[in-house]
Amino acid sequence: TGEEGALKNLESEIPTWNFDRVRENATEIWDKYLSKADIDPVNSGQKISFYTALYHALLMPNLITDVDGKYFGWDRQIHQSNQGNLYTNFSLWDTYRALHPFFTITDQKRTNEFVSSLLQMYDDGGRLPMWPLAGNYTDDMLGYHAVPVIADAYIKGIRGFDVEKAFTAMKHSAELDKLGLKYYKQIGYLPFDRQGESVSKTLEYCYDDWCIAQVAKEMGKQAD
Repeated sequence: TGEEGALKNLESEIPTWNFDRVRENATEIWDKYLSKADIDPVNSGQKISFYTALYHALLMPNLITDVDGKYFGWDRQIHQSNQGNLYTNFSLWDTYRALHPFFTITDQKRTNEFVSSLLQMYDDGGRLPMWPLAGNYTDDMLGYHAVPVIADAYIKGIRGFDVEKAFTAMKHSAELDKLGLKYYKQIGYLPFDRQGESVSKTLEYCYDDWCIAQVAKEMGKQAD
């Protein structure tokens, strides 16, 4: 959020300014996290491939809060987080299928933080994001796939977030008129001559709405 925040981060993360110690700390942290997955590879090449892929999978999302809890909101203002870590860089169209379900198995704590981060974006910017990048909405890719990330966590019993707000935010995504949703709500699909990527968007919206329905069912919201 500024020079002051950067200095606080530096003093918190590297208080002794010792290169070897920083390297040792990084190795210890990565070893602990990568050790959550134990495989029986046929050869060393398979082991290298697996743990390299796992390392890459863990590089995002990224923290957006400074160590003092301040962050740039999606309204472009500096806010103070009162709920711990907030994250950005959610490649949701790419990650809702496998990466986020993987996190529900391996890291429930951060899964709660991820959902809380998406809901904070909803508070700060007025809607759930499609592909939030470095504190910006971007609106890249298709669908509203913050919805299945939240739904997957909720259905699996990971609920360390405001579940009522989460349901309201998910419904809000389905009730917008942007990116062909007005046709989807009116006639159940997107006409190819009115909206680009009409078939893909129709399929994405169908799946996201099904996810909302599963959460509604679990919460006893029969009308929804």
